[in-house]
Amino acid sequence: MFKKLSKKKWIVIISIFFILFLLGDGIFEMLTFSSVQEDLVGKSIEKINEVRSKVIAASFDIGVIFPKFIQFVIIYIPILLAIITYEYYQLKNKLIKFNIGKNDNYNKELNNTKFKLAVIATINIIGIFIFSLCISYIFGGFNNIENLYRNNTLFDEKSILKSLFGSNIGILIFGIIRIAISTFLASILSLDIVEKIGYVKGILIFWAYLIIISITIYGIKDAPKFLAPLESIILIGKNQNLTIIDILKNYIIYILPIFFIRIFLKNEVN
Repeated sequence: MFKKLSKKKWIVIISIFFILFLLGDGIFEMLTFSSVQEDLVGKSIEKINEVRSKVIAASFDIGVIFPKFIQFVIIYIPILLAIITYEYYQLKNKLIKFNIGKNDNYNKELNNTKFKLAVIATINIIGIFIFSLCISYIFGGFNNIENLYRNNTLFDEKSILKSLFGSNIGILIFGIIRIAISTFLASILSLDIVEKIGYVKGILIFWAYLIIISITIYGIKDAPKFLAPLESIILIGKNQNLTIIDILKNYIIYILPIFFIRIFLKNEVN
């Protein structure tokens, strides 16, 4: 379906910008490293190459790339979903013309389209994450991966999550699974909202729901943080002693609105 998207070029553009942001420091060092720096004057070629390799490896270090991804994917996802929902809004209007009086077929087409667009958004996030990790591994070697959670016990010792994702690589796998599920659910929610009230109002309400509510909850000292929509994404960057219940609670903030919209605000062909 991606090839048929009218706005696919914008998805490609923002994906490139996001990747460049994640890997920009390393690319900059590769392009600008100079052997005439004051501290390298008089050094042998071997020594200069060794220093260059270390500087580049540090710039591509997983300890740099992974936190940057977690920090800025919460900005990238709303932008990506603004494009995805606009694509859906246009497709929805086209479907209306061909399905007047055919509610069952119309609703089936809408749900199928929403699912495909949500999958595209999710694959986009996973693709960027995996590509960035590959580049980090090639140039940085994952040398400091053990420092990701050196002072942070991410999983509860008694939780099955500890045995499944307790290793350094497991943490990365856990991270992308969490973000993929959150992206898919957020995509479905944004598409449902836009479907009901139109693109401009819909995407603004979705952004407000995703960002403003999260900021408000984070600003209240004793507020339950799992009610913040963004918590399901940044959770892997800061929380400790997670259990499966902790993980599932974060998805409620997406599932309940989707359930409400689909049960109490049924589709009608306009």
